[in-house]
Amino acid sequence: MQAVMQQETMQMSQQAQIIHQVFDSVVADMVILSRHSEFNVMQSDGIDSVSQSHLQALAKEFQQFHMHKPHYDEVRLIDPSGMERIRTDYDHRTELARISPPSHLRNVSSLQDFLQTMRLGRRQIHVTLIEKSANATSQRPNPSLQFSIPLFGSDGTTFGMIALKYNLSFLLERINQVGFTTDATRLLSVNMGEYWLKSPGPGKPWQLVRDNQADLKHPGEFKRLMQRISSASSGQFESINGLYSFTRINPLEPIKGQLENNTPRELLYTTVPVDFHWTLVSLYPSAHLANILHPSGSLITITTMILLCIWAYISFLLARYQHGRQLALEALEENQAKLSNIFDSAFNGIITINEYGFIDSFNPAAAHIFGYAADEIIGNNVSMLIPSPHRESHDQYLRRYITSGESRVVGTPREVEGLRKSGELFPVELCVTARQVGTHWLFVGMIQDISERKAMQEKLHAMATRDGLTGIYNRAAFNERLSREFKRARRYRLQLSLLMFDADHFKSVNDRYGHPAGDALLIAIAEQAKLCIRDTDMVARYGGEEFSVILPETDCNSAAQLAERLRLAIEGMQVEYEGQTLVRTVSIGVSCLQNIDELTDEDDLLKAADRALYTAKENGRNRVSISSNTELTASIFPHAGNET
Repeated sequence: MQAVMQQETMQMSQQAQIIHQVFDSVVADMVILSRHSEFNVMQSDGIDSVSQSHLQALAKEFQQFHMHKPHYDEVRLIDPSGMERIRTDYDHRTELARISPPSHLRNVSSLQDFLQTMRLGRRQIHVTLIEKSANATSQRPNPSLQFSIPLFGSDGTTFGMIALKYNLSFLLERINQVGFTTDATRLLSVNMGEYWLKSPGPGKPWQLVRDNQADLKHPGEFKRLMQRISSASSGQFESINGLYSFTRINPLEPIKGQLENNTPRELLYTTVPVDFHWTLVSLYPSAHLANILHPSGSLITITTMILLCIWAYISFLLARYQHGRQLALEALEENQAKLSNIFDSAFNGIITINEYGFIDSFNPAAAHIFGYAADEIIGNNVSMLIPSPHRESHDQYLRRYITSGESRVVGTPREVEGLRKSGELFPVELCVTARQVGTHWLFVGMIQDISERKAMQEKLHAMATRDGLTGIYNRAAFNERLSREFKRARRYRLQLSLLMFDADHFKSVNDRYGHPAGDALLIAIAEQAKLCIRDTDMVARYGGEEFSVILPETDCNSAAQLAERLRLAIEGMQVEYEGQTLVRTVSIGVSCLQNIDELTDEDDLLKAADRALYTAKENGRNRVSISSNTELTASIFPHAGNET
């Protein structure tokens, strides 16, 4: 019985992990799409500010993205009025993503998905179940999940939304690959009203059912089951129908010990509705339990018959006994085979070691992860999979746990480094369980290679802190750094200066040569700014054609001199674009924290620089203006060249 319970728990844990992975992947896709450089223009001026040719180019990029993501039936960009501006549909027959022509785009302003998404705050995501896909070309079974997030402009208002329609059949296929080594009935709630997904057993299709259609064996059983599990997040219990196992998860909630400290902030979204959760339920049939727990149940009857029957039947009864014993062995062997099948086909690596640290078993997934064949590794110390300095201390960790029960690893998922056969170090997620069997100890390690996840985290972190067009820091990263530097300057009474500058008459470049030419100019300005500042300084694209520079431990005179060097360098630039030479100047505003008590927070410093920039614009552009809260005048570096 214990083996069956462990088997069901392991399968359910892996299935829950798959659900988390799928949701993490969807959120990552939405973040990637929302960080497209084309949205930088929309943030300032809205979707209508983007030309039709740019919108078509963005649609082609959505299409390329969709070609590699067949699990989405639709990818959409919707404007604030509810009109689809871009929609790509995936045709599973041809395996192609197609851009919907303008005549096929829909107005969804009356739909609850649109209305609720447009009311969301930052880092909120709306998830809803769609019973039947609107995509007539889809050849996969319904239903789908719709994920949507709002897009925020620089003024904090929403200028549209991105929506992805995820085909649930892909998730169910992955769940099927993990489990179903038994005839257990499986239920998966999606917490969307009263809907459940139900699979009666291996090889049988999942069905979308309502609560009143989800009865497992007998009328009313589902209702009783829900009452039993409503008070706990996970557990197991027996009933007349078999062994029930269940677990309730929030697919977007960080997995304990795994994601709380490691998931990049841009992936930490909250769902709407807030109580969004899924419940996994399995029923291991009582008939199968009977074969395992009482494989020779007829033996009692046979023994009674011996007392009542004549001696002539002894040989017959012994034969029956032998047959019952054989059935018991076959049932145990069958169960062992099923457990072995789980071990061999498990999604994660599974390694068992004894109390001395020597490897007893090493499943195929572990072999794939570490690069060792099972016969190469079994019998060796597990420390050969652990890099220094933890390798040298591993046996000591084991002894301490066995003698005192003290451990930071056993029972707590954590991220560690693994060592492949090739010598490559790589990140793994490790969960270790320990069990005493008689006088000996058995340790089981569940291992997942998270290299791809870490690479995605690094990519997302770069996207969260870097401007997609110029490659310099973005506004969010700038604000975070400015807050730190302001507090440090106030605490240690240090100098701090700030530059705000933008390209003069930048709109005329876009109007005359097109947005790509404007992009080329912004990239050149960013590169020139990086050349003018120190490693300790920070230049960022603050929005549109506006840039900002943080100058730690820099007084106002030094900041003004740097600003003038930057102005001259950009004035002397010639940017070649498609046979055209682009020349532009910049206006720069400077603010300084000279008197520690003169400004209350970093926003005051920022506003002072912005006012100085406005003054430079009013006084003729192509000049440096110093904030009036300093001892310098606004005309310290008047315009000396031609404004362009």
